[in-house]
Amino acid sequence: FDYEERTDGFSVLVSPTDFHWGKYASAITGDEYNRDIAKERLFSSTKDVLDRVMLRGMPDKIIVAIGGDGLHIDNQFRSTTRGTPQDCDGTPVELASSYVRLCIEYINMIRTYAPVECYVVAGNHDYYTTSILREAICAWFRNVKNVHIDEQIAIRRTFLYGKSLITLMHGDNGNTKDFPSIIAGENAKLWGESHQRFIFTGHLHTERELPTFGNITVYRMPSLAGTDDWHWQKGYKSRKALIGYILDYNKGVIATEISPC
Repeated sequence: FDYEERTDGFSVLVSPTDFHWGKYASAITGDEYNRDIAKERLFSSTKDVLDRVMLRGMPDKIIVAIGGDGLHIDNQFRSTTRGTPQDCDGTPVELASSYVRLCIEYINMIRTYAPVECYVVAGNHDYYTTSILREAICAWFRNVKNVHIDEQIAIRRTFLYGKSLITLMHGDNGNTKDFPSIIAGENAKLWGESHQRFIFTGHLHTERELPTFGNITVYRMPSLAGTDDWHWQKGYKSRKALIGYILDYNKGVIATEISPC
């Protein structure tokens, strides 16, 4: 067969949402997790996804969303933003400082593949620390030509790629059925300029394409994080994976590359 060479552009969206850096999970749960395991999962799965993406050719850019419970705790009391205590594998200071360094290293790795456009999304575990992370990486990459860090402070980040409206959000606030109307109301001009719309969320650690609302598709992305004692006792299970969403410039999401771990 003779295949026609593609001439339209594409990008890839990668979001290690619900990464929970600093979470401690013992081997008894069957899914041990600590910072050493977390880093290995993050870098190996991302490289696996991007290596396969590059077989398609050079993407216009790699859209990266970090945060969204990227850090397991949000204060010196080892608890989430709302005060729920967590099992951690280090002190709050160790977790916060090492997480900033991890994100810098992660972005530097990704930019060896293609230009990076990075968004920081607040979650229910790390609502305040994501603001600090955003400022830190903005400062670090301010003069790096092939890296753009979005500086907007908002729990939902919406932008256009080609003819597609893309929204990044954690998904812990509100009902899925209300997401389209909220985003349309907040971004009326961009909404009118788009032909199709895609919403990317996390929070529940499970990969799923949620009900489609007209031409609006909601993707819930999986987590790489291990299973801590609380989730193990409740019997909550999910496949650990990272997904790269291939975005055609004109048609939107046309494929995925999945790296389970």
